[in-house]
Amino acid sequence: MAASTKALKVKNMRAPEKALTRSEFLEVMGRVAIDKYMRNKIAKNTSEALSMLFNEPAFVSHIAEYEDP
Repeated sequence: MAASTKALKVKNMRAPEKALTRSEFLEVMGRVAIDKYMRNKIAKNTSEALSMLFNEPAFVSHIAEYEDP
């Protein structure tokens, strides 16, 4: 194994290999909101689409399960 290949495999806890980082999670949520609300012409802009997604009762109740007490 070459030294450069070994250097690439160093584990970084801030960017896990099989999990989403915060920025990636927010990007996914943004894409879901755009697809669900803007593509169907329910929201007029991205901000409104995100607000609608984050205030949706199913989303709020699901996130509440993982919230710290």
